[in-house]
Amino acid sequence: MIKFFRKIRQRLVVENKFSKYLLYALGEIILVVIGILIALQINNQNELRKDHNSKLKIIEYLILDLEKDIHHFKVDGIRNQKSIDFINNFLQSGAIENSSDFISLIDERYKLYPNNSKYKSITSTNQIDLLDEVTLSKLTTYYEYDYIRLNARVKDSDNITIKIEEFIVNELPKHPTTNNDENFNAEVNTVLARDEVYNLFIMSSNYRKDLNELMKSTQKKAEQLVIELNQITKD
Repeated sequence: MIKFFRKIRQRLVVENKFSKYLLYALGEIILVVIGILIALQINNQNELRKDHNSKLKIIEYLILDLEKDIHHFKVDGIRNQKSIDFINNFLQSGAIENSSDFISLIDERYKLYPNNSKYKSITSTNQIDLLDEVTLSKLTTYYEYDYIRLNARVKDSDNITIKIEEFIVNELPKHPTTNNDENFNAEVNTVLARDEVYNLFIMSSNYRKDLNELMKSTQKKAEQLVIELNQITKD
């Protein structure tokens, strides 16, 4: 195309048709400008497509992290509820049937294992600009507030569990070879009947209940975030 216009331009110069030469020269400039604009448009579209694909990939990893949280909240909530039930049964009856199982459950400590690697990644790089302000605000609230609050409650519950561990080590008889050892169960029940132990278990039950409620509310927020992030991928 350029060679074609060059030949025409050369012929017009030779024939001394200056006005037509200017017209063709202007036409060439317009074509070049149009070509540049088209190239820029294509480049912009490519960049937008890259950003969109990057955004979808980020959302995919964020959803994976949130789904891991949801799974852990469910599993840990069930396990924590078993401990609460064992403690409450003891507080109501004043005795336990199976000391080994009881001790194992009340001695169980909950650990928060944050699944926030992708969130940390996008907030430390320019990838954060790919997310809209509303979505980013909700993610920030979840990871910077809900996570911290849940972790603080975990530590409170953990402190009580540490005291129970110290009590188990120092006060309770050693575990028998079988869970159905009547003498062992009787000895344990005698120790557990003390007021300071009773109060310790009340505190443990209350902290575990609070922790479970907070895990449930945090789980709901994670589930809602998954719904909203999935919706973004469909828009």
